[in-house]
Amino acid sequence: MKYPVLHRICSLILVLLLCFSLSGCGNNIPPKQEAVESHFWDNWSEIQTVVDYMVDSGYEDFYIMDASGEATADLGKITITDESVLDAISALISDGNYYSISKSGNTIHFVQWWGIKDINCGVAYSINHTDPPEVQFCTTLDPLIEPGWYYYVADYNKWRSSR
Repeated sequence: MKYPVLHRICSLILVLLLCFSLSGCGNNIPPKQEAVESHFWDNWSEIQTVVDYMVDSGYEDFYIMDASGEATADLGKITITDESVLDAISALISDGNYYSISKSGNTIHFVQWWGIKDINCGVAYSINHTDPPEVQFCTTLDPLIEPGWYYYVADYNKWRSSR
């Protein structure tokens, strides 16, 4: 009697594992550059407002995860009080246009898409317009028509296997 129950439980576990492993296969392909660039242009005004604010802030590292007005800057918490910047952040993050916005050194990232296996993509900005932006685990970096801007894909597994 124990074995039929154990057999059913094992079968159920195998079916569930198979379903979980197959369910994410289609959600790991980043959007094409044209789609990301179109999205970028649709949000250009808000993006430029946030870029100007981050560049003028004087912080080396700056991270915005939500539209609460709270951010991390040079490892400390700050409050963004500029209403036009808060409105732009809200339009970009709260409305689901981008997942996060960050600045590190000469680069500002707008993460538009997250995959399920350590992959993301979006647009990155080179503040000095001379050096390409630095994107961790970058596997694709293509310039956009706007100077200093790039479409990027950061795929950790692909990056790691190429090393």
